[in-house]
Amino acid sequence: MFNELEVSKGAWFVFFILSSIPGVNLIFWIVLLVGQDTNRSLKNLLVVQMIMAAVGVVLYFAVFAAMFAAMAGSV
Repeated sequence: MFNELEVSKGAWFVFFILSSIPGVNLIFWIVLLVGQDTNRSLKNLLVVQMIMAAVGVVLYFAVFAAMFAAMAGSV
């Protein structure tokens, strides 16, 4: 399904549905990234999504740490 030269609308629909399920999405992304015959544009999208997810996690913890430091400093 994801190894064709041009990914169909149905395949994109399945991709976005599986990517929206927490936990399943990471396994699904890793399987597609490791796969030898995955569409190149889909692999590029997955790399960007993984980078954005990592940046989001880092920002989340940075904001949490800043809030914790502000609360600890006001006591």
